[in-house]
Amino acid sequence: MFAEKNVRLLLVIVLSGCSSPDITTSNSADSGTTLASVQKATIKSGSSVALALSTRYADTRENCGKESMPAFLCSGVILRGTEASTQYDSWNPSPTAVRVGGVSFSYIRSDYNIRRLAFDYSHGYILMPVLDTPGTKYQMEILCFFPVDGASDNRSESGCGPTATYPVDSVPCGRQGITTGEQWRDHFYRHPTVYQWRCGFDVRDDIDAVAGRNFYQGLHGGRLVSPNSFNTPNDLKVKVWPQNIPGELPIEAFMYTLPAGLAGAQYDQKRFYSLTNIALPIISVKLPAAQTGSATFTYMPTDQVILIP
Repeated sequence: MFAEKNVRLLLVIVLSGCSSPDITTSNSADSGTTLASVQKATIKSGSSVALALSTRYADTRENCGKESMPAFLCSGVILRGTEASTQYDSWNPSPTAVRVGGVSFSYIRSDYNIRRLAFDYSHGYILMPVLDTPGTKYQMEILCFFPVDGASDNRSESGCGPTATYPVDSVPCGRQGITTGEQWRDHFYRHPTVYQWRCGFDVRDDIDAVAGRNFYQGLHGGRLVSPNSFNTPNDLKVKVWPQNIPGELPIEAFMYTLPAGLAGAQYDQKRFYSLTNIALPIISVKLPAAQTGSATFTYMPTDQVILIP
């Protein structure tokens, strides 16, 4: 039960050309780690990660097999822009996220593009799809979806509830009878520039069959207000997780969207490895300049502080 479009996807995967499965230290940066220590890491081929991301990005299914399984569980790419700092680790929930109870991510798919990350960040990380997350990893709980940014850091209920400015009209969509993309579009256009006015779709696991439908209608509603949903990132709110558990987090890769973000991604890759002995690839994610364009996901050995085959 899913509709899948034939999407022409530009995929650029740069292979390392190494015949050995060993990880080596990149010539482009000094990681401070030895080959022997790096070989102990839990690894996944950088090119295979890029291919998996491209495949999920092209997958436009309505749900993941039934209406209780929203499409984000298995298709599309969930990513979060972060700010580089030696004062905190980017994968830890920020003080704002802890206060709110939720962490903001963006969702991209070939039928739901964005041109930039929130706050114009140029690097960050990508989550594993929920259905592919190993049982040994922390299971992220996705709470709600705003098709266009809804100022979720100024909301109650872990970022999914109403804002103080509009305590009635900003409550979750379902509570005010907004259950279709068309209804969400009409609500959006009453105050199209006011983030606090918008409502989010509940996609929590415990609402069962409604979750898949809600997410699908959220995507539909976002498309109906294009190019707003392309120019302003959407917001997929994830329940806050404990601090300082990097090895347990279902992070698939670090990424950057602009050349200026590469140094931050390299810092995170090295820092993450030093704490976990897990080597995650850095992926170049080029977001489309036009709504009809395609994002690309590229693994380049020269980007890596720790080179992954």
